[in-house]
Amino acid sequence: MAVNQALYGPPLGDTSLPSGETADIIVTDAETAITSNAQTVTHRTTGTAAAGLGVGIAYKVEDGAGNDQNTVVVRAVLTTVTNNSEVGAYRIAVIDAGTVPAEGQEQLQVTPAGTTILVSNAATNTITNAHTVRHRTSGTPAAGVGVSVTYATEDAGGADQDIAIVRYSLTTATAGAEIGAVRIGIVSSGSVPAAGSEQFQFTPTGLGIGVAPSEIIHAKDSSGETEITAESSASGAGATAGLKMVNNAGVNAFIHLRSDNAGATGGASAVNLGTSVSGGPVNVYAANAISLTVEGSAADGETAILIRRDVGGTESVVRVSMGAADSGGAGFKVLRVPN
Repeated sequence: MAVNQALYGPPLGDTSLPSGETADIIVTDAETAITSNAQTVTHRTTGTAAAGLGVGIAYKVEDGAGNDQNTVVVRAVLTTVTNNSEVGAYRIAVIDAGTVPAEGQEQLQVTPAGTTILVSNAATNTITNAHTVRHRTSGTPAAGVGVSVTYATEDAGGADQDIAIVRYSLTTATAGAEIGAVRIGIVSSGSVPAAGSEQFQFTPTGLGIGVAPSEIIHAKDSSGETEITAESSASGAGATAGLKMVNNAGVNAFIHLRSDNAGATGGASAVNLGTSVSGGPVNVYAANAISLTVEGSAADGETAILIRRDVGGTESVVRVSMGAADSGGAGFKVLRVPN
């Protein structure tokens, strides 16, 4: 390609364009489905090439003092120069506080091993945002609007397979009252879950595993057989916090750390174990055997308690019953088990 020296000046050194003019590189060929190279910038050394050899392009802008200031420098570098084993890097350095980052300190660095975003500042105890992904809509934002990032790799069949998708959305889009959610979907049987069905869902109210969270932690297996909720009710009288487990029949078994408050403050605390099934027992196990059972009801003269006992080397679980009136002294009954 010949350079019009009358218009653009000599091919080497500074090239000046008249005001309002641009320098266009136009490639005309017969290609229809591939990229044609329009420009090549080459660095040749009179010495022996070594790791770090490269070529760069500097973009300059006149600053407030009339100086031509490097604004952005793009560097293409060989990190390995061995013939037929070359490894390259593409780096972009952007001026900050009057200085363009030195080689190796560029803010964006792309290599075959991955991409690095480098942020350099004086912060010592705060988090610096290194990357922003933003979604803007031409319509009116509503609940569910958001942005996502997909992570993929090649599978054994040579296809690019999504591994996981992280979706960030607004569940409430009202200006000044926004509420967000972060959802992580992981591939299973070749498919990544659809929006709203991700395995992990984070909201300001809790963490959901396999289900949208309704409490602090809410977990549900894919078959719907088991559901576990770590929950907390409002403070004050009857406030509770604990763990609830639900099976596919909607049967609840719970462990509660409960504050049985008589009023808004104060009150007793207790550990409560129970089930929502009428008459359903609560069993306490030790060494993989029932040591104590508490049932939901008791017959006349008996208790709802069964305990494990050993008689002559034979263990069994028996019911604790009540003795006759005053058998434990005036006004009391003895609690007893069979011989």
